[in-house]
Amino acid sequence: MASIIKANELQDFGGNSIITSDGAGTITLSSGMQTAVQSAGSANTPAFLGLRSTTQSLAANSTVTITYDSEDVDSDSAFNISTGVFTVPSGKAGTYFFVGTITSAADMGSGEILSLNLNGSDSNDEYGLRIDTLNSRVVGTISAMKYMDVGDTMHFEVDNGTNGTTSNIAYARFGGFRLIGA
Repeated sequence: MASIIKANELQDFGGNSIITSDGAGTITLSSGMQTAVQSAGSANTPAFLGLRSTTQSLAANSTVTITYDSEDVDSDSAFNISTGVFTVPSGKAGTYFFVGTITSAADMGSGEILSLNLNGSDSNDEYGLRIDTLNSRVVGTISAMKYMDVGDTMHFEVDNGTNGTTSNIAYARFGGFRLIGA
């Protein structure tokens, strides 16, 4: 048999309000309770998404870190669009999910490799690209989950090493967020 407890306020032993209800199903947490919930990792933050909507050149036989024109999200100011580098902020170690995508201009070859770079080294997550035969554009996506400590960095890069000519990226996106409970 189930029991129902009805109350509009929950207090601690000192008589301090912890949770209140307006009677219509909306609850309000005390500031101390909000802090406790946030510190328990209830939000997928930090979260970021960098956007590139202008052309970025990839020199022949080179590896290039993608940089960005703007950001759609940067919850903890941990993503630098001019360098394309995300840095784990203080108190935010954990498992992160990252995704990067590019769309090339029509001049990109088929041998490019996308990679996520952890602390200046290849993170062993790579994706070889293919040409979309409808319009000769390359579209590629890479994603990975990685445990990261405070101060660790991640960036998204393209290896143009097998293409003997300069290529151009038309659009790029790079984003990520910390996973709750992981």
